[in-house]
Amino acid sequence: MAVVVVAAIESMVKNILENTPGIAVTLHQARSGHVVFHYRFDGASGGDGHYVKGFERGVYDRNDLSFHHHDMIYPMRTVRGLPEFDSLHYRTGLLLDGLRDIERTSRRSVVINPGQGHVPVVLWRWLRPDSIVLVDRDLLSLRCSRENLVLNGCTEEHVVLKHVVGFSVSEGEPAGLVTGVLREDEGPGAAFETVKNVAGCLAPEGLMVLAAGSTAISRLMERIKEETRLEVIEMTKKRGNRLIILRARSTGLSLS
Repeated sequence: MAVVVVAAIESMVKNILENTPGIAVTLHQARSGHVVFHYRFDGASGGDGHYVKGFERGVYDRNDLSFHHHDMIYPMRTVRGLPEFDSLHYRTGLLLDGLRDIERTSRRSVVINPGQGHVPVVLWRWLRPDSIVLVDRDLLSLRCSRENLVLNGCTEEHVVLKHVVGFSVSEGEPAGLVTGVLREDEGPGAAFETVKNVAGCLAPEGLMVLAAGSTAISRLMERIKEETRLEVIEMTKKRGNRLIILRARSTGLSLS
């Protein structure tokens, strides 16, 4: 392994490497404002030889809080490195409002880009699907969301993690509901690609509930309107953000 760190944390990194069983430092070299470490694993282990990962040890933990949305209060264990650790973004609140109006339950629901886990937790508390599939390129988000689902009474066997770039949950039973906040930093092309693949996993008459900035949704709509397999059943705008609810027509699910 080779790592470069800023000089301000040199002593901390040196102490960690030199005092961790199984690690041998082979190079320690200071540069202007930075320090280079090379190290290898020599096969030794400390204690009982069992390594507990950082997530389980709580190294990412930030706050244990209770969040409020309308008449619901739900506990959350938030982590560092993800937004919405102490309050909800407007577009997330808009998305939760949209989910609140959905009365029917779905055996399989999919949440894309779940973040700290607010959307899957509220979805679980309101609709109680048989399984929730969490899809994201961020493994910390997936792990945190699963932990918060369990914290709110959902058992781990009901949660499926999909650590992927893009969207791919085509295997298994079709989903009756797909929801989440779109990543706007990926551009309109990636957003449409996400929606296209979402449509491919939706059951006939399945719902897609998405939120993003108004501009991102408007650009997305320009391409969705050209398609015949998805129909827009509702759009809501609030403080520069927009919620869109789409339904998969029974005559076809995937977009070309």
